[in-house]
This record gives sequence, C-alpha cells and structure tokens, in this order.
Amino acid sequence: MMADKNADTPRLVDFVIREAGENESVERPDSKQFELFRSQDGIAFADIYGGATRQTWPVRSKLFAEWISVVFFENERRVPTRTEVKSAITLIDGGGLRELPVHDVFVRVGQLGDRLYLDLADDDWSAIEIDSSGWRAVQNPPVRFERTPGMRALPVPKKGGSRVHEKLWKVRR
Repeated sequence: MMADKNADTPRLVDFVIREAGENESVERPDSKQFELFRSQDGIAFADIYGGATRQTWPVRSKLFAEWISVVFFENERRVPTRTEVKSAITLIDGGGLRELPVHDVFVRVGQLGDRLYLDLADDDWSAIEIDSSGWRAVQNPPVRFERTPGMRALPVPKKGGSRVHEKLWKVRR
C-alpha cells in the first residue's frame, strides 16, 4: 500500500470538522464567520459573514465550495483537492458534523412576524422591510434569502414614489 503523501497535512474534511464541529459559528482571523444550518426542507446552507453582510449560500453551491477552499488555504496555506472539497460538502450536507439548527430560507420575499422583507439582490445583501407603517431599507435583514441563478438586483424604492409596498402589504393579509 502506498503511503499518502498528504498524511501529515490537514485535509479539508478534518478542517471543517475541527472548525465547525462544536461551534455554530466560527470566527476567522480576517473576521469572516460562517454558520451551518438546514432549511425547513432539510437542505444544508451556510451563512457567510464578511464585513457588514450576511450571505446565505447552499452548501452544495459553487460559491460555497470556492469560499471554503479559500478559507482553508488562508488558514492552512494549502489548496484543497477537488476530492477534499467534495468530501467536506458531502459530510456537511449529509449531517455528518452534528445536528444543525433549522432556519427558514426565502427567495426574494420573506416574512418574520408582522413584517415582510423584499430582497433587493444587490451586492450589499440589503432588503426592504415592509410593515403596516410603511417601508424602509435595511442592512442585514433578520430573514435569510437564497439567491437563485439569474436573479437581478432591484432598485431601492424612492420615498413618495410607487406605492408597491402597500400592494405587497395587502397581499400578505
């Protein structure tokens, strides 16, 4: 049997287990954090924290695979192999780490309590919060949004402009 030339080198699976094994969120030296969770329908997601934003990506997405590879490289100074990335994603998605918390994940429009949130799908991951008193732009809405391929950014509404928020509010009822 051939010896594994990387036997003494941390593998991505070991890295993910170590970094996410007991903690719901993991702090990085560059202030990035991530939290693993499942949606109500059992799909594994990661909240990626960077700067002032929280981005929600499916664990099986290309974006998550690229991000976890970069984080691994920044910490271990080695590029993970495709097999390691695939194994780590399979481990997370299959629930091999631990029982993950469950959160709702919405596409474009979400609700929390008596408020609606409209994902603007912009680079800042901002949203419009709508309630009975009107609307306001918010950074880091309390609901999680998944972005789908082809989703385009919406413009920030103007105060005194369109009354779309009133129509959305009526639909909610």
